[in-house]
Amino acid sequence: MPFDFIEFSHYSINYLDLFNEFNAQRILSDRNLQIQYLKRWMKQLENCDNVIRNQLNTKGSILKLRLLLQSEPEIFQLPIEHRSNKILLHFRVSIANKIISMAKPESIFIPIDEFIRKNTAINWTPVDTNVDSYSKSEEPIVMVPFLFNQYHYLVIDGNHRLTFKIKNNINNIHAVIFSEQTVIEHSLFSSGFDKFYYIMLNEINHMANATYYKKANAFQLVQKSYLKDENFKF
Repeated sequence: MPFDFIEFSHYSINYLDLFNEFNAQRILSDRNLQIQYLKRWMKQLENCDNVIRNQLNTKGSILKLRLLLQSEPEIFQLPIEHRSNKILLHFRVSIANKIISMAKPESIFIPIDEFIRKNTAINWTPVDTNVDSYSKSEEPIVMVPFLFNQYHYLVIDGNHRLTFKIKNNINNIHAVIFSEQTVIEHSLFSSGFDKFYYIMLNEINHMANATYYKKANAFQLVQKSYLKDENFKF
């Protein structure tokens, strides 16, 4: 049972349904290899699931987590709807902002149309509350690669600022985009489960694209999996 870091509660996943959902797609050109590859991912997620369940198996351990997170209050949660599962993906925004303040990575400006056009490739979360207090905010929004369904990127910080700018038609959104490798190496996740689930989503997309567009060899693709040696290769 993975963990909801906003509600501080466990939830369940039907891993057989999750396996069947992904296996219905053409990820690798070799069907048998694809089945074994996806089974390994399900096993990895279940292992991470067991770890966090054992770590947070009492009210006391969950209370200790609550107290610990008071020093790191910014967590972004994205609910992801699968065919018969809803899985929660959590990012440690406080850590991401520390990296930005220390490393000062290059930022870019993205046209507002990229956020509001039909079938946008950027997954962001509009905010329903009043956002006028963000009118003078100059901090960039923070985005990470997110390869799921139509999306290429996910906004993990700055959704309030972004909502204000879009409501007021302010063009050119200031943004910092972390590379996929940076997200993984700095482990910007609330748990091991979140980390491996994120890697799996992106990796499956990388492999499916390589299979479809480049006719890539299935065995060679599997050798690039993060599961092989926990190194990012895409």
